[in-house]
Amino acid sequence: TFTAYKIFNVSYSGTNYAYTLDQAFDGFLSYDGNTYENAEAFISALEGMTANSPLMDELSAKLYAYIQTGPAGLVSYSATAGAGPDVPSVTIDGIPLGYYLVYGSAVNEGEDVSGDPITNTIVASCALTTTDPNSSITPKVDAPSIHKEVEHHAGDGVWQDWTDVNIGDQVNFRISTAVPNRRGYNATTRPYSFTVHDVMSPGLTLDPGSIVVKLNGVPLTVENDYTVTTNHSGKAPTEDTEITITFNSSEFITYTTGAPIVITYSATLNDQAVIADVGNPNRVQLEYSTNPYLPSKGRTPWSWVRVYTYKIDIFKYTGDLDDASPPVSGAKFKLCRSSDGTQPVFFTLITEGSYTVKKTGTVSAGGVDGDEIIVSPASGLIHIKGLDAGRYYLIETAAPKGFHLNSTPVEIKIE
Repeated sequence: TFTAYKIFNVSYSGTNYAYTLDQAFDGFLSYDGNTYENAEAFISALEGMTANSPLMDELSAKLYAYIQTGPAGLVSYSATAGAGPDVPSVTIDGIPLGYYLVYGSAVNEGEDVSGDPITNTIVASCALTTTDPNSSITPKVDAPSIHKEVEHHAGDGVWQDWTDVNIGDQVNFRISTAVPNRRGYNATTRPYSFTVHDVMSPGLTLDPGSIVVKLNGVPLTVENDYTVTTNHSGKAPTEDTEITITFNSSEFITYTTGAPIVITYSATLNDQAVIADVGNPNRVQLEYSTNPYLPSKGRTPWSWVRVYTYKIDIFKYTGDLDDASPPVSGAKFKLCRSSDGTQPVFFTLITEGSYTVKKTGTVSAGGVDGDEIIVSPASGLIHIKGLDAGRYYLIETAAPKGFHLNSTPVEIKIE
Protein backbone atom coordinates (compact mmCIF):
# COMPACT_ATOMS: atom_id res chain seq x y z
CA THR A 1 0.00 0.00 0.00
CA PHE A 2 1.27 3.44 -0.96
CA THR A 3 0.00 6.70 0.54
CA ALA A 4 0.86 10.20 -0.70
CA TYR A 5 0.63 12.95 1.92
CA LYS A 6 0.37 16.52 0.62
CA ILE A 7 2.97 18.78 2.22
CA PHE A 8 2.90 21.77 -0.15
CA ASN A 9 0.23 23.24 -2.38
CA VAL A 10 1.27 24.72 -5.72
CA SER A 11 -0.06 28.01 -7.10
CA TYR A 12 0.49 29.59 -10.50
CA SER A 13 1.02 33.04 -12.01
CA GLY A 14 1.24 32.60 -15.75
CA THR A 15 3.89 29.98 -16.40
CA ASN A 16 5.47 30.49 -12.99
CA TYR A 17 4.55 28.47 -9.94
CA ALA A 18 5.23 28.63 -6.23
CA TYR A 19 4.75 26.31 -3.26
CA THR A 20 2.83 27.11 -0.08
CA LEU A 21 2.81 24.92 3.00
CA ASP A 22 -0.36 22.89 3.45
CA GLN A 23 -2.16 23.93 6.64
CA ALA A 24 -1.83 20.44 8.13
CA PHE A 25 1.94 21.01 8.31
CA ASP A 26 1.90 24.40 10.05
CA GLY A 27 2.77 22.61 13.27
CA PHE A 28 5.77 20.92 11.63
CA LEU A 29 7.71 24.21 11.58
CA SER A 30 8.37 23.86 15.32
CA TYR A 31 7.94 20.09 15.64
CA ASP A 32 10.64 18.01 17.38
CA GLY A 33 13.23 20.80 17.60
CA ASN A 34 12.56 22.36 14.20
CA THR A 35 13.30 26.11 14.11
CA TYR A 36 11.85 27.15 10.76
CA GLU A 37 10.72 30.78 11.16
CA ASN A 38 8.03 30.37 8.54
CA ALA A 39 6.97 28.23 5.59
CA GLU A 40 9.36 30.07 3.27
CA ALA A 41 12.30 29.08 5.46
CA PHE A 42 11.17 25.46 5.35
CA ILE A 43 10.82 25.57 1.57
CA SER A 44 14.25 27.18 1.23
CA ALA A 45 15.84 24.45 3.39
CA LEU A 46 14.12 21.76 1.35
CA GLU A 47 15.33 23.24 -1.95
CA GLY A 48 18.89 22.95 -0.67
CA MET A 49 18.65 19.22 -0.11
CA THR A 50 19.51 16.52 -2.64
CA ALA A 51 17.63 13.27 -3.13
CA ASN A 52 18.72 10.29 -1.00
CA SER A 53 21.01 12.50 1.10
CA PRO A 54 21.31 12.11 4.89
CA LEU A 55 19.59 15.49 5.31
CA MET A 56 16.67 14.38 3.15
CA ASP A 57 16.48 11.09 5.07
CA GLU A 58 16.37 13.00 8.34
CA LEU A 59 13.66 15.32 7.05
CA SER A 60 11.60 12.38 5.73
CA ALA A 61 11.86 10.71 9.13
CA LYS A 62 10.58 13.81 10.91
CA LEU A 63 7.80 14.34 8.39
CA TYR A 64 6.61 10.80 8.79
CA ALA A 65 6.80 10.98 12.59
CA TYR A 66 4.78 14.21 12.44
CA ILE A 67 2.18 12.57 10.18
CA GLN A 68 1.76 9.81 12.77
CA THR A 69 0.57 12.46 15.28
CA GLY A 70 -2.54 12.94 13.12
CA PRO A 71 -2.47 16.68 12.36
CA ALA A 72 -5.84 18.20 11.54
CA GLY A 73 -6.66 18.67 7.88
CA LEU A 74 -4.09 16.11 6.66
CA VAL A 75 -4.62 15.39 2.97
CA SER A 76 -3.63 11.93 1.69
CA TYR A 77 -4.27 9.62 -1.27
CA SER A 78 -3.67 5.84 -1.31
CA ALA A 79 -3.51 2.86 -3.62
CA THR A 80 -2.74 -0.80 -3.05
CA ALA A 81 -0.76 -3.04 -5.36
CA GLY A 82 -1.61 -6.68 -5.94
CA ALA A 83 0.43 -9.53 -4.55
CA GLY A 84 3.16 -11.44 -6.35
CA PRO A 85 6.31 -10.71 -8.34
CA ASP A 86 4.46 -9.90 -11.58
CA VAL A 87 2.76 -6.70 -10.38
CA PRO A 88 4.68 -4.01 -12.32
CA SER A 89 3.35 -0.86 -10.66
CA VAL A 90 0.64 0.84 -8.67
CA THR A 91 -0.93 4.16 -9.62
CA ILE A 92 -2.39 6.74 -7.25
CA ASP A 93 -4.92 8.69 -9.36
CA GLY A 94 -6.74 11.96 -8.81
CA ILE A 95 -3.99 13.75 -6.92
CA PRO A 96 -3.99 17.59 -7.09
CA LEU A 97 -0.73 19.26 -8.05
CA GLY A 98 1.59 19.76 -5.11
CA TYR A 99 4.57 18.35 -3.21
CA TYR A 100 4.01 14.98 -1.53
CA LEU A 101 5.68 12.56 0.84
CA VAL A 102 4.96 9.02 -0.36
CA TYR A 103 4.96 6.31 2.25
CA GLY A 104 4.66 2.65 1.33
CA SER A 105 4.63 -0.66 3.13
CA ALA A 106 5.13 -4.07 1.58
CA VAL A 107 5.55 -7.69 2.56
CA ASN A 108 8.48 -9.37 0.85
CA GLU A 109 8.06 -12.57 -1.10
CA GLY A 110 8.73 -15.50 1.23
CA GLU A 111 8.40 -13.30 4.32
CA ASP A 112 7.38 -15.03 7.54
CA VAL A 113 4.03 -13.33 8.15
CA SER A 114 2.62 -15.63 10.83
CA GLY A 115 0.60 -13.60 13.30
CA ASP A 116 0.58 -9.89 12.54
CA PRO A 117 1.71 -8.97 9.02
CA ILE A 118 5.30 -7.80 8.84
CA THR A 119 6.03 -4.97 6.46
CA ASN A 120 9.01 -3.15 5.06
CA THR A 121 8.89 0.59 4.65
CA ILE A 122 9.43 2.73 1.56
CA VAL A 123 9.56 6.52 1.80
CA ALA A 124 10.05 8.94 -1.10
CA SER A 125 9.09 12.48 -2.04
CA CYS A 126 7.73 13.74 -5.35
CA ALA A 127 6.53 17.01 -6.83
CA LEU A 128 3.61 17.33 -9.26
CA THR A 129 3.43 20.51 -11.38
CA THR A 130 1.84 21.49 -14.66
CA THR A 131 5.15 20.83 -16.38
CA ASP A 132 5.40 17.42 -14.72
CA PRO A 133 1.92 16.24 -13.72
CA ASN A 134 3.04 12.63 -13.45
CA SER A 135 5.78 11.43 -11.13
CA SER A 136 7.28 7.95 -11.03
CA ILE A 137 8.90 6.41 -7.99
CA THR A 138 10.85 3.16 -8.14
CA PRO A 139 10.91 1.82 -4.58
CA LYS A 140 13.32 -0.81 -3.41
CA VAL A 141 12.32 -3.00 -0.50
CA ASP A 142 15.74 -4.06 0.68
CA ALA A 143 14.90 -7.06 2.81
CA PRO A 144 17.94 -9.07 3.91
CA SER A 145 18.15 -12.82 3.50
CA ILE A 146 19.99 -15.59 5.30
CA HIS A 147 21.18 -19.05 4.29
CA LYS A 148 22.50 -21.97 6.30
CA GLU A 149 24.79 -24.79 5.19
CA VAL A 150 26.46 -27.77 6.82
CA GLU A 151 29.88 -29.16 5.85
CA HIS A 152 29.48 -32.63 4.39
CA HIS A 153 32.28 -33.96 6.57
CA ALA A 154 34.38 -31.85 8.88
CA GLY A 155 37.24 -30.28 6.95
CA ASP A 156 36.25 -31.39 3.43
CA GLY A 157 35.07 -27.92 2.35
CA VAL A 158 31.87 -29.24 0.76
CA TRP A 159 28.94 -27.14 2.02
CA GLN A 160 25.36 -28.27 1.40
CA ASP A 161 21.98 -28.59 3.12
CA TRP A 162 22.56 -32.04 4.67
CA THR A 163 25.21 -34.39 5.95
CA ASP A 164 25.43 -37.83 7.51
CA VAL A 165 27.86 -38.57 10.32
CA ASN A 166 28.55 -40.88 13.24
CA ILE A 167 27.36 -40.06 16.71
CA GLY A 168 30.36 -38.40 18.33
CA ASP A 169 31.50 -36.69 15.13
CA GLN A 170 32.01 -32.95 14.80
CA VAL A 171 29.54 -31.14 12.53
CA ASN A 172 30.42 -27.73 11.11
CA PHE A 173 27.77 -25.15 10.21
CA ARG A 174 27.97 -21.97 8.13
CA ILE A 175 25.45 -19.10 8.04
CA SER A 176 25.65 -16.49 5.25
CA THR A 177 23.96 -13.10 5.04
CA ALA A 178 24.98 -9.55 4.10
CA VAL A 179 24.75 -6.01 5.41
CA PRO A 180 21.46 -4.55 4.12
CA ASN A 181 20.71 -1.02 2.99
CA ARG A 182 20.01 0.98 6.17
CA ARG A 183 18.79 4.18 4.56
CA GLY A 184 16.80 6.26 7.04
CA TYR A 185 18.48 4.71 10.10
CA ASN A 186 21.17 6.14 12.36
CA ALA A 187 23.19 5.10 15.40
CA THR A 188 21.07 6.86 18.00
CA THR A 189 17.46 7.84 17.35
CA ARG A 190 16.68 5.27 14.63
CA PRO A 191 18.99 2.28 15.18
CA TYR A 192 18.93 -0.71 12.83
CA SER A 193 18.25 -4.06 14.48
CA PHE A 194 19.93 -7.18 13.03
CA THR A 195 19.62 -10.44 14.99
CA VAL A 196 20.33 -14.04 13.99
CA HIS A 197 18.21 -16.78 15.60
CA ASP A 198 19.57 -20.32 15.30
CA VAL A 199 17.90 -23.48 16.64
CA MET A 200 19.53 -26.91 16.87
CA SER A 201 17.65 -30.11 17.61
CA PRO A 202 18.49 -32.09 20.79
CA GLY A 203 20.70 -34.49 18.83
CA LEU A 204 23.36 -31.79 18.42
CA THR A 205 25.61 -30.48 21.19
CA LEU A 206 26.93 -26.95 20.65
CA ASP A 207 30.58 -26.05 21.09
CA PRO A 208 30.00 -22.45 22.27
CA GLY A 209 33.66 -21.55 21.87
CA SER A 210 33.54 -22.33 18.16
CA ILE A 211 31.26 -19.43 17.18
CA VAL A 212 33.02 -17.02 14.81
CA VAL A 213 31.41 -14.03 13.08
CA LYS A 214 33.19 -12.44 10.10
CA LEU A 215 32.48 -9.28 8.11
CA ASN A 216 34.18 -9.22 4.71
CA GLY A 217 36.31 -12.15 5.85
CA VAL A 218 37.58 -10.32 8.97
CA PRO A 219 36.54 -11.64 12.41
CA LEU A 220 34.34 -9.28 14.40
CA THR A 221 34.79 -8.83 18.14
CA VAL A 222 32.27 -10.37 20.48
CA GLU A 223 30.70 -7.85 22.90
CA ASN A 224 31.92 -4.91 20.81
CA ASP A 225 30.37 -5.85 17.45
CA TYR A 226 27.87 -8.47 18.58
CA THR A 227 26.68 -10.51 21.55
CA VAL A 228 25.87 -14.22 21.78
CA THR A 229 23.32 -15.79 24.08
CA THR A 230 22.48 -19.50 24.25
CA ASN A 231 20.59 -21.91 26.49
CA HIS A 232 23.40 -24.42 26.01
CA SER A 233 24.47 -24.85 29.61
CA GLY A 234 21.08 -24.98 31.31
CA LYS A 235 18.85 -26.91 28.95
CA ALA A 236 17.57 -30.47 29.35
CA PRO A 237 19.09 -33.09 26.99
CA THR A 238 15.78 -33.39 25.12
CA GLU A 239 15.41 -29.62 24.51
CA ASP A 240 16.50 -27.67 21.45
CA THR A 241 19.60 -25.50 21.65
CA GLU A 242 18.86 -21.85 20.90
CA ILE A 243 21.58 -19.45 19.76
CA THR A 244 20.94 -15.72 19.41
CA ILE A 245 23.53 -13.42 17.82
CA THR A 246 22.62 -9.75 18.19
CA PHE A 247 24.64 -7.16 16.30
CA ASN A 248 25.54 -3.90 18.04
CA SER A 249 23.44 -1.30 16.24
CA SER A 250 25.94 1.52 16.76
CA GLU A 251 28.63 -0.53 15.00
CA PHE A 252 26.31 -2.15 12.47
CA ILE A 253 25.22 1.21 11.04
CA THR A 254 28.84 1.84 10.00
CA TYR A 255 29.23 -1.36 7.95
CA THR A 256 29.36 -1.20 4.16
CA THR A 257 26.10 -2.10 2.45
CA GLY A 258 26.37 -5.48 0.75
CA ALA A 259 29.38 -6.63 2.77
CA PRO A 260 29.13 -10.40 3.42
CA ILE A 261 28.55 -11.63 6.96
CA VAL A 262 29.53 -15.24 7.64
CA ILE A 263 28.92 -17.06 10.92
CA THR A 264 30.48 -20.46 11.59
CA TYR A 265 30.28 -22.83 14.54
CA SER A 266 30.58 -26.50 15.39
CA ALA A 267 28.49 -29.07 17.22
CA THR A 268 28.75 -32.76 18.01
CA LEU A 269 26.12 -35.35 17.13
CA ASN A 270 25.07 -36.90 20.45
CA ASP A 271 23.12 -39.90 21.74
CA GLN A 272 19.81 -38.00 21.45
CA ALA A 273 20.17 -38.10 17.67
CA VAL A 274 17.19 -39.19 15.61
CA ILE A 275 18.07 -42.20 13.47
CA ALA A 276 17.42 -41.69 9.73
CA ASP A 277 13.83 -40.49 9.17
CA VAL A 278 13.70 -36.66 9.32
CA GLY A 279 17.22 -36.49 10.67
CA ASN A 280 18.43 -33.88 13.13
CA PRO A 281 17.35 -30.48 11.85
CA ASN A 282 19.10 -27.20 12.38
CA ARG A 283 17.54 -23.92 11.27
CA VAL A 284 18.31 -20.22 11.18
CA GLN A 285 16.22 -17.09 10.81
CA LEU A 286 17.08 -13.41 10.59
CA GLU A 287 15.17 -10.71 12.50
CA TYR A 288 15.69 -7.20 11.17
CA SER A 289 14.30 -3.66 11.21
CA THR A 290 11.68 -2.87 8.58
CA ASN A 291 10.77 0.74 9.32
CA PRO A 292 13.18 3.49 10.41
CA TYR A 293 10.26 5.49 11.80
CA LEU A 294 8.62 2.75 13.86
CA PRO A 295 10.04 -0.07 16.05
CA SER A 296 8.79 -2.75 13.66
CA LYS A 297 10.78 -5.85 12.76
CA GLY A 298 10.55 -8.54 10.11
CA ARG A 299 11.75 -12.13 10.02
CA THR A 300 13.04 -14.09 7.06
CA PRO A 301 11.81 -17.60 6.33
CA TRP A 302 13.74 -20.30 8.18
CA SER A 303 16.74 -21.75 6.36
CA TRP A 304 17.14 -25.46 7.18
CA VAL A 305 19.90 -28.06 7.17
CA ARG A 306 19.72 -31.65 8.42
CA VAL A 307 22.20 -34.04 9.97
CA TYR A 308 21.51 -37.73 9.43
CA THR A 309 22.82 -40.84 11.14
CA TYR A 310 21.84 -44.49 10.75
CA LYS A 311 21.55 -47.86 12.45
CA ILE A 312 22.24 -51.50 11.61
CA ASP A 313 21.00 -54.76 13.13
CA ILE A 314 23.21 -57.84 13.25
CA PHE A 315 21.87 -61.36 13.87
CA LYS A 316 24.30 -64.08 14.92
CA TYR A 317 22.79 -67.50 14.28
CA THR A 318 23.69 -71.09 13.45
CA GLY A 319 22.46 -73.20 10.55
CA ASP A 320 20.33 -71.77 7.74
CA LEU A 321 18.63 -68.41 8.20
CA ASP A 322 14.88 -68.87 8.71
CA ASP A 323 12.32 -68.18 11.40
CA ALA A 324 13.61 -71.14 13.39
CA SER A 325 17.33 -70.24 13.17
CA PRO A 326 18.90 -70.74 16.61
CA PRO A 327 20.58 -67.54 17.87
CA VAL A 328 24.15 -67.60 19.06
CA SER A 329 25.14 -65.62 22.14
CA GLY A 330 28.60 -64.62 23.30
CA ALA A 331 30.14 -64.03 19.86
CA LYS A 332 32.44 -61.01 19.85
CA PHE A 333 32.91 -58.63 16.92
CA LYS A 334 34.53 -55.42 15.79
CA LEU A 335 32.97 -53.06 13.26
CA CYS A 336 35.70 -51.38 11.25
CA ARG A 337 36.06 -48.95 8.38
CA SER A 338 38.78 -51.13 6.88
CA SER A 339 38.74 -54.85 6.13
CA ASP A 340 42.13 -55.27 7.83
CA GLY A 341 40.62 -54.42 11.20
CA THR A 342 41.91 -50.86 11.46
CA GLN A 343 39.73 -47.79 12.00
CA PRO A 344 37.34 -49.50 14.43
CA VAL A 345 34.12 -47.96 15.64
CA PHE A 346 33.95 -47.44 19.41
CA PHE A 347 30.68 -47.97 21.26
CA THR A 348 28.76 -47.21 24.41
CA LEU A 349 26.76 -50.19 25.71
CA ILE A 350 23.16 -49.11 26.34
CA THR A 351 21.55 -52.42 27.23
CA GLU A 352 22.62 -55.98 26.47
CA GLY A 353 23.05 -56.22 22.70
CA SER A 354 22.29 -52.51 22.09
CA TYR A 355 25.10 -50.09 21.31
CA THR A 356 25.45 -46.42 20.43
CA VAL A 357 28.43 -45.17 18.47
CA LYS A 358 30.91 -43.25 20.58
CA LYS A 359 33.48 -42.42 17.92
CA THR A 360 35.55 -43.93 15.15
CA GLY A 361 39.30 -44.01 14.88
CA THR A 362 41.98 -45.66 16.96
CA VAL A 363 42.74 -46.12 20.64
CA SER A 364 45.59 -43.60 20.36
CA ALA A 365 43.17 -41.07 18.83
CA GLY A 366 40.91 -41.11 21.87
CA GLY A 367 39.15 -44.46 21.78
CA VAL A 368 39.06 -46.67 24.90
CA ASP A 369 40.61 -50.09 24.48
CA GLY A 370 37.82 -52.68 24.64
CA ASP A 371 35.01 -50.32 23.69
CA GLU A 372 35.30 -51.46 20.10
CA ILE A 373 34.07 -54.95 21.02
CA ILE A 374 30.38 -55.79 20.63
CA VAL A 375 28.89 -59.04 21.93
CA SER A 376 25.83 -60.96 20.74
CA PRO A 377 23.21 -61.42 23.51
CA ALA A 378 20.97 -64.43 24.13
CA SER A 379 18.67 -63.31 21.30
CA GLY A 380 21.63 -63.19 18.90
CA LEU A 381 20.54 -59.68 17.86
CA ILE A 382 22.95 -56.77 18.08
CA HIS A 383 21.54 -53.26 17.52
CA ILE A 384 23.91 -50.44 16.60
CA LYS A 385 22.78 -46.84 16.15
CA GLY A 386 24.61 -43.66 15.21
CA LEU A 387 26.57 -44.67 12.11
CA ASP A 388 27.60 -42.51 9.19
CA ALA A 389 26.72 -43.69 5.71
CA GLY A 390 29.46 -45.67 4.02
CA ARG A 391 31.24 -49.04 3.96
CA TYR A 392 31.97 -51.06 7.10
CA TYR A 393 33.43 -54.49 7.85
CA LEU A 394 32.13 -56.76 10.61
CA ILE A 395 34.98 -58.87 11.92
CA GLU A 396 34.44 -61.67 14.43
CA THR A 397 37.17 -61.60 17.08
CA ALA A 398 36.07 -64.44 19.39
CA ALA A 399 33.62 -67.34 18.95
CA PRO A 400 31.56 -68.84 21.77
CA LYS A 401 32.59 -72.18 23.14
CA GLY A 402 31.70 -74.97 20.72
CA PHE A 403 31.72 -72.70 17.63
CA HIS A 404 34.40 -71.98 15.08
CA LEU A 405 35.66 -68.44 14.55
CA ASN A 406 34.56 -66.91 11.24
CA SER A 407 37.54 -64.72 10.43
CA THR A 408 36.24 -63.53 7.06
CA PRO A 409 35.21 -59.83 7.26
CA VAL A 410 31.57 -59.27 6.31
CA GLU A 411 31.06 -56.11 4.24
CA ILE A 412 28.18 -53.80 5.26
CA LYS A 413 27.07 -50.80 3.22
CA ILE A 414 24.91 -47.95 4.49
CA GLU A 415 23.65 -45.85 1.60
